[in-house]
Amino acid sequence: TPSVSGATILIISNSSSTTITNFTDGVDGQVIYLYFSDSNTTINRSNAYLAGGAVFVSTFADMLVLVKSGTYWYEISRSANS
Repeated sequence: TPSVSGATILIISNSSSTTITNFTDGVDGQVIYLYFSDSNTTINRSNAYLAGGAVFVSTFADMLVLVKSGTYWYEISRSANS
């Protein structure tokens, strides 16, 4: 559960299987760009409304863009490079 306080771009690089269930310390209207330099990260739908209602499983060089509104993060776009 990474803090995104003041963050715009997060480079996510996990050496083993990791599930992110939430992004903390965000503010309404905040947009975060998640760049994945691994194929080991899953973004859970616990606190994010993702396209297709499914979890997001990264592959190398994917990018996921989210915006915060209220208590949830909403997907703006993604580039899946698999």
